[in-house]
Amino acid sequence: MPLNLKNTPKAANEEKTAVKEAQKQEAEKVVAAAAAAEPVTSDDDLSCKSHTIAFVAPLGDPSHPDVVKNKVTNEVTSTPYIVGYRLKALEDMVVPDCGLGDDARKNLMSFKDKNGTKQVKAGEEFDLTRFEIGLLLAPREFNGRISGEGKTFSAVYQTNVVRSKSGKVGVASTATTIPTVSIKAESGSLKDYKIIEVLSFTSEKAENGTVRKKRTINPGFEKWAPLCLTQTPKGGSGKTGESTPKNVRNEKAAAFLAIVAKK
Repeated sequence: MPLNLKNTPKAANEEKTAVKEAQKQEAEKVVAAAAAAEPVTSDDDLSCKSHTIAFVAPLGDPSHPDVVKNKVTNEVTSTPYIVGYRLKALEDMVVPDCGLGDDARKNLMSFKDKNGTKQVKAGEEFDLTRFEIGLLLAPREFNGRISGEGKTFSAVYQTNVVRSKSGKVGVASTATTIPTVSIKAESGSLKDYKIIEVLSFTSEKAENGTVRKKRTINPGFEKWAPLCLTQTPKGGSGKTGESTPKNVRNEKAAAFLAIVAKK
C-alpha cells in the first residue's frame, strides 16, 4: 500500500509554510494599497486620541467555551469566547454602532450597518462588537491602540486561513475579506479581566444523543441577540499578531478601513 504523503508531518509542515507565505504576500498587497491611498500627513496625529478611551472588560459567550491547555502544567481552563469589549469614554465622542447580522454565530466580524454610529458622553461605558472596535480603532488618531487610565491595549488584525471542501488549505483574500479583530493587553492577559457574559444558556439532550443549547440574551446586550440563533459557531481565536509601536502607522488598521469602505 503506497504511503500517503499528504498525511506525513513533513507534508503538513510544508503546507503550513506555504499558507503562511501566501497569507503574508496577500496581506502585503492590501496594506501597500491602503498606504498608497491614505492621505500623506504628519505622524504627529498617530495615536493622539488613544488616551480618550479606557478598556473595561471583555464580553463573552459562555455557550461557546474557549478551552486553553497550559503547556507546562497541562492544566485546562475554559472561559467564555470573547465576542466584544466594554470601553469607557474619557471625553464626549461618536462611536460605531453597527449591530450584528444573523450570521453572527459563524462570522466573528458580522455587522448590519457599517455606517451606524452613536454619541457617548465622557465617563460613559459602552459595549462594542469585534467589528465595531476594529472600526473605532483603525483611524490614525487611534492607530489600533487604547491607552486611557494608564492601561494600554493593541488591536490585532488577523487574516483568516480557510479550508475548502476537499480539505485543501488556502488564504481568504485580504482584498475582500475583513480581517478578524481582537484586543491584546500589552501587559498581562486580557483574561485577567472578568469576562462579562452577554447571554445565558441551558443544554438539552435530544433522543438521538446530541446536545442542543438553548440561548437567552442577557438584558442590556440585545445587540448580541443573533448569537442566540441556532447556527453552528465558527471562528479563530484571534490571539496572534503584533502590537503597534508609537508614532508608526498601523498599516493593518489602514487596510481594515480600506476593506470596510468597499463593503
